[in-house]
Amino acid sequence: MKCKTCSHTLCLLLLAVFLLIFVLNVLTPLYADDYSYSYTFAVTEGKYRITNLRELFLSQINHYRVMNGRSVAHTLAQLFLMWGKPVFNIINSLAFICLGLCIDYHACGALRRIRALPLGLIYFLLWLCAPAFGQSFLWVTGSANYLYGILIILLYLIPFRQNMTDDRGMPLPAALLMLPAGVIAGWTNENNAVALIAVVVLTIILRAVQKKRFQPFMLFGAAGNIVGCLIMLLSPGERHRLDGFGGFGAIRAIVDRAAHITLQMGWYLLPSLLLLAAAVLLLIRHQRRSGTKLSLSELTPALIYLTGMLGSVYSMSAAPYFPQRAWSGPIVFSLIAALSAASLLPPYAKLRRGPLRIAVSLLMAVCFLITYIPALRDLNEVRTRCAAREAVLLQAKEDGRREAAVPMIGSSSRYSCFEESGDLSGDPDVWPNTAMAMYYGLERVVRTA
Repeated sequence: MKCKTCSHTLCLLLLAVFLLIFVLNVLTPLYADDYSYSYTFAVTEGKYRITNLRELFLSQINHYRVMNGRSVAHTLAQLFLMWGKPVFNIINSLAFICLGLCIDYHACGALRRIRALPLGLIYFLLWLCAPAFGQSFLWVTGSANYLYGILIILLYLIPFRQNMTDDRGMPLPAALLMLPAGVIAGWTNENNAVALIAVVVLTIILRAVQKKRFQPFMLFGAAGNIVGCLIMLLSPGERHRLDGFGGFGAIRAIVDRAAHITLQMGWYLLPSLLLLAAAVLLLIRHQRRSGTKLSLSELTPALIYLTGMLGSVYSMSAAPYFPQRAWSGPIVFSLIAALSAASLLPPYAKLRRGPLRIAVSLLMAVCFLITYIPALRDLNEVRTRCAAREAVLLQAKEDGRREAAVPMIGSSSRYSCFEESGDLSGDPDVWPNTAMAMYYGLERVVRTA
């Protein structure tokens, strides 16, 4: 049972993370796809802002046909944009809190084992490792895809995680609900859906190898995952999007992408992979010193999530491009694998108390502040420039002009979602200029620089 001091420390940590992420959400303006997804996809001409759930539903039906198959993620995006940015800022900050808790749960296997320092390490590594933190966790449309997608998957995987170490069944009605829940989880995001299916299938195989009692909910869930993934991948909009990027390409192209992805993985996942390697080496060392034998079943969760991470990464070899924001899912799975192995170490328990805990906490806090303060400055600068640009656009509309000339806005910070290539085009008659013009009630938005 947790002591009151530990509980208070955990609550303070969660409050601090919420406030820090909330400030970043407030400073992040609408960007690129946000302008498009504020409007319905149900019509091609005479588009209108979505104001109710019926309009959202009709929009997503046509979105599935002409845009892509990520109906779950983009329903959330259009829902958040309908509710407005202030509501999103609160919900998104809470979702980030939940993501850290889910990572910790999947690493430890029990809520009662969640402690402030390991949880703080999770938030710190997410902050440090995500190569496009702003696009993955702060941008409205990006968060709908990459934060909420992986969060839905981790919530869905909770009963599977329980059955990696325990034998917990489900009543038949609850087991049957895993079928539609599995469809939703598999329908979230392409590469994370591959990781999801890998984790589920390996968990089922593990039970078969261990000759444990059959659990119907697993097969219902696995069937749902496969169906959801296929619904997403086989959508007319998905085929149209892939064709626009040149399609899958030949075998040589896929092999070249896999080699490039391997190099990227060595960079983006370096901290979590080093943590995993260090945990395994220390476990072997402890085993030799103590004369004990580490059971393979104890490492099973780490191996399963590591396999899921590899599936998430290398499945992108078949895609024509692998944006930095899509690395957030593999980072999450690699963190679970690393922390799952680390939780088996005897020294891990010592981090919960004493001077070592204080030293590690202070080190993380200092490193975090060194990066957080520049991120704040950059986001505030981008927000100020966006506000000035918006004033020009609104003034043009008020003056009755049909077009306005505004500058492009970009940022090199990983904590800003503003990539120059996604902000404004030199051609005012193509996206995203057309989406911005529609959003501000103009016919054309011209880029000045």
